[in-house]
Amino acid sequence: MLPLMNGQANQGIGKAKSRDRMGEGKKTLISFLSFALTMALTSWVAVIVNDRRPDKDLHPPLPDLFLENINPNNNAHFVMAGTLFILGATIGITLSFHTYRHVILQRYFSSIIVLYIWRNFTLVVTSLPLAHHHIPCAPKTDGTFEMRLKQALEEFLTLGATTGSGVICGDYLYSGHTLSYIYLTYYATRCKYKIVITFTVLLSV
Repeated sequence: MLPLMNGQANQGIGKAKSRDRMGEGKKTLISFLSFALTMALTSWVAVIVNDRRPDKDLHPPLPDLFLENINPNNNAHFVMAGTLFILGATIGITLSFHTYRHVILQRYFSSIIVLYIWRNFTLVVTSLPLAHHHIPCAPKTDGTFEMRLKQALEEFLTLGATTGSGVICGDYLYSGHTLSYIYLTYYATRCKYKIVITFTVLLSV
């Protein structure tokens, strides 16, 4: 009788763990969908900010000791987007082997959602001139819902890298790429594998 009871107890524990994993998976899915919805909203806000960006002929770039002493590079934005993708993929692969990956992803998505919502609010209320005259900004839309939706969809599908007509400009007050870099690097430094920490920190720099 005792071995039978122990076997039933072990089965009960196994079923409970299985239910817990299913529950964590659902929570992770909900947090990811919320994150995707926030990114869609962010793309829409980026288009509005691009339409409201100051005229570069009337409003020159603000004085900047660093930017004034480096040569402009038109490919810098694409390099940043590429390295950010590599950084995210590296952390994603590392997390797939983590015991508490669902909990970590839930916390990441929840906190990044809050940061991006506040970023959207900040960008809407404050506009800054372009950092450089050479930046290939996407043209402003005609203000219609259809044009803004099309440009926002391109921005969303390319993860903010570029649209077919150029880069969405106007979000220099609160860079989304920099925000993602810092946050992903922060999570990477909590990894127990030093090679992952070293690689992600060097990539971010």
